[in-house]
Amino acid sequence: MNSYRIKTHAAHHAHTSRSKPPEAGNYKIDADATERGAEFGSWFIWPNLAIEVYPGGNLNIFHCLPSGPQSSTQTVEWYFPEREPTPEQAEIIDYLHRTVRLEDVALCESVQRGLASRAYHQGRLIVDPARTDASEHSVHHFQSMVRKALGVRS
Repeated sequence: MNSYRIKTHAAHHAHTSRSKPPEAGNYKIDADATERGAEFGSWFIWPNLAIEVYPGGNLNIFHCLPSGPQSSTQTVEWYFPEREPTPEQAEIIDYLHRTVRLEDVALCESVQRGLASRAYHQGRLIVDPARTDASEHSVHHFQSMVRKALGVRS
């Protein structure tokens, strides 16, 4: 996480980091196999698409579609050089699906419950000038894009 950086652009966010084992995650990679084998990149493209490249060169695409006023459906597709993933690649898929299911989804659902609570009052976002993983400037940027798309003035 020390190298994690987030950059916002007109219609996308770029999240990048460079990992070195053992920081690379809970799956096996050969960071030296390619020039950029230890790099992570994620690009959120407005309004609902994300492309991610994980250490080792593994690629996936997330596509999110609203399925109701307070719900959405996410489709995830993985791309590998061969038609069938290797056992190592299948392990990566399983690891990331567990992480998303057990951590990310629960966190998002908790935030949504909190936002719907009578106790919630709009607060400030945390902005780290270095734009690290602790910064919420990309959340502000996304909210600004939503307001603009809805025709809401700031």
